[in-house]
Formats: sequence, C-alpha cells, structure tokens
Amino acid sequence: MPRLAVPEGWFSRPMGFVPLFNPSLLSLQDGTFLVALRMSNGQGCPSVRAARESSMDTRICRNELVLAHLGEDLAVRSHVLVEMPMLRCRFTAESQTAGRQFLDEVYGPMDARIAWGDEEIWVLFYAERNVCEVEVERGMHAAPLHIDWATCNGWYLYATDAAFLPSQCSWLGSGDPISLESCQRSCEAQKACTAFTFREGVACELRQCSERPKVWPLVGWQSWHRGGDQCLERAFVKAEELLAFPAAHGVEKNWNLILGEKLRLFMEYFIEPHIVLTASLWRNDAGIHLARLEQSFVSRWPYEVLHGLTNVRGGFCCLRLSDELLQIRTSQRRIGGDDDEENLELPPGPLLLGAGHLQRIRSPFDQAPGDLSRFRRQAKSRTYHQFFYLLRASEPFDVVAVSSEWCITINGHFSQHWAEVLAPGEEACESIQFVAGLALRGSEVVVSYGINDCESDLLPLPLSEVVAMLKPVRSAVNVSLDELEMI
Repeated sequence: MPRLAVPEGWFSRPMGFVPLFNPSLLSLQDGTFLVALRMSNGQGCPSVRAARESSMDTRICRNELVLAHLGEDLAVRSHVLVEMPMLRCRFTAESQTAGRQFLDEVYGPMDARIAWGDEEIWVLFYAERNVCEVEVERGMHAAPLHIDWATCNGWYLYATDAAFLPSQCSWLGSGDPISLESCQRSCEAQKACTAFTFREGVACELRQCSERPKVWPLVGWQSWHRGGDQCLERAFVKAEELLAFPAAHGVEKNWNLILGEKLRLFMEYFIEPHIVLTASLWRNDAGIHLARLEQSFVSRWPYEVLHGLTNVRGGFCCLRLSDELLQIRTSQRRIGGDDDEENLELPPGPLLLGAGHLQRIRSPFDQAPGDLSRFRRQAKSRTYHQFFYLLRASEPFDVVAVSSEWCITINGHFSQHWAEVLAPGEEACESIQFVAGLALRGSEVVVSYGINDCESDLLPLPLSEVVAMLKPVRSAVNVSLDELEMI
C-alpha cells in the first residue's frame, strides 16, 4: 500500500514492511470496494520479530485500523487511518486477567469487520479496556463508520501490475525513472500530463488519459493517475456512538453482523452451534446506546457435517446472495443422508454467505510410526482450514448449507522460501490464514484474508465454484444450549 507508514513511536527505526492483516472487504454501489485492515506491532511478521520491537519484546501491543479504497481492479486508490475514541488497557500486578503475564499495555481496535446496515456502514472489532483498577474488559465493540470523501487532488495508484491502454491515454514522452517521485515530477512539469506508468529504474511513460482509462496486465508496472476521482479524506468513529458489549466469558471475539437495522442489530456469536444475538438500540442527540443484548436464536447443523468437529470458529458473515446469483434449484443429497432419505434443496433466496475456519493443532501420535523427528518439528503447531456456509436471510438465520474444508496455497511475501523448497507439483497452505471479508465483483466472490498475522491478500473465486462447494443441510432450530455437549 503506497505511502502508508507506521505511526511514530511504534519502532525506533523505519520498518521496510508495514504489518497489515485480517482485511475485511465491503463492496460499494459504484463497483469499487472498501477494505479495513489491522495494523499491529504483534510478532506475526518476521521483520518485526527480527527488530526485537514486537509487542512481546516491548510489552506494549499497538493497533490501528486502516481503511483503504480499492478500484474495480482491486488496486488501492487511497487510504486513511480510522480515527477512534481512546481504546487503552493497562495491566498491573492486580489486574484480573491472563494478559498481564505478557503485556503491560494494549492500544487500539483489533480484527475489525465492516458491513452494511440498512442506512450506514458498521464496524465491529475487538478491543481491551480498563473498567476499574483491577478489572479488564476484553470484548467486542460496534459503531457506525463515518467516511468523508474528497476529489483526489494529488497522485493515487490507479492499478498495479498494469499499464494504461494506448487507446485511452495519449503518450507524451518519457520521464525520469530513477524513483517514483522523480517520475511524478516529470509528469507535473508537463501541463497536459495527467497520468504515468512506472517501473523503478526502468521506465517512466508520461500520459494524458481520459477520466476512467482502462488498463492491460503488465507485471511489475504501476499506473498512476492525478485528480478527478473520489479519494478517502477521513474515516472516524464517534465516541458517543461506540457500543461496548459485555464480555461474559473472559474474551469475546469474531462476532459478525448478520443484519443491521436502525434500532436493532442481529449478530452471529458462534457458528456451531449457530448462536444469534440481538442488540436493541436507542438513539438520541447524545448518541447510540445499548438498551438490551439477548440471545435470540440457537440452531445446530447435523453431527455429520465436518465430521462432528466442534472447534469451529468465526471468520466473516455475511454476503447477501440473491436467488438469481445462487442458481441452485436442483436437488442435492443431504450430508450424511441415507439412500432412502428425501433429497434436500436449499430454501429460496436470498441467502447469506459466510466463511468460517477450523484451527487444527497437531498433537502427540499425529505422525507416522517411528517418525519422532517429524513430531518434534510439528508438535503443537497450528494450521487453519476454511469452509463456506449459507444462512437463511431471515429469522432464525439457521445454517442451510456447508462446504467441505479448503485452504489457500502459499502466497505470502514471507512464505516464499517454503514455496521454493516444495517439490515440483507439491502444494502447501499458509499455517495461519484468516478469512475476514467476502464481496461480489460481477460473477466472482472476492475473498479477503490475512496471512500469518502479518500480511493480507485478495482471492477472486468464480461464484459458480463457491456455490458448487456448498451442500444443503437441515439444522435443528430452537436448540437449548443446556442440552448441548460442548467438547
């Protein structure tokens, strides 16, 4: 992300790599996107660990929320730091939480999700705050996200790994390719120049472009444009609109907004069993207030789904899919059904698409007999597997389809070494990958995901392939949590 810097005071010297991960994606009406990313000094990035200035070294965990505007080609056009009310937690010897064993202070929002409500964009995130001298609240928060836009007066990155089509942009000559700044100055020296394509040390091609020029793929090149478009000017959360939800079980994380109404929020609290919370709100001139938070619906999918695993964790929900987009009206066999059982179809759309994950932790005897060296290398290590699911778009918001497990092959900057040592034809997935956003782009579902608590990436998938992965299930509704055996 060009020209994005870590806030002053995080590190003693500038970092060559800015840690940005767990991106949450949201589509806008004009076909562009917003993405919210977590910036942190956590120990996920090797460069931060090597600097000996991660949160585990300094005992101060710092976080910021970055909001970026992406074009239809998913290239970054502009970005801002989201202005937040003070979110701070200081641990003392008397603090009644395990966090004090590793940290002295925690700042800022973590692992945010952005989603459309009826009339506004909501942001949900995890944060830690002091509620008294010894008690620490470690839980979920939510608020409307306010955004101010402005006409882009300066330069913005129009597309990466791409160049402007000559038919859309007249060539004005070549500029200084020594650096990005020198290329910009070359363009600014010509009154007619409104854009340029650049490859550091190789070329700086000056252009006069139409308002929304098209590009063609060209690996290693950047296309820059000046003015004309809308850029993010400011993004902020108002203190009087920030809702803090009770942390009933020590730490509450990864809630998702199913449906946001003016005076009511339906939130996904847990995937399996599928627990839906309802937050009743009241609004006045002083802000937004939480009137009541209650458990509204509990359902459970069949035991055979994902082999009866209970270590099911939230990722992102929900992307609304119309009946036309789903294009599934053919009968499919229910998971775990016998031959004489009825065929099961999905209910009529719209339905809500989500992505969850399973965190698998290797344990003793999870290795070939006698291969003790392999066990010592992998014992207690983690790997994440993802899955898609569909919810009914109306109450009780039960799960109506689940996919098989899947993972994303190695693609992170810091994972390339492992990709290079794989045998020909061999594939491997990132150890930690976290889907935090889903958005539609034409006939594609764009998956936004974090890599190893360090990096972010976007994965466009054909919607038809995603839908084909989903198998209808019939969830039991009105389930009592008192009757569930939680493992």
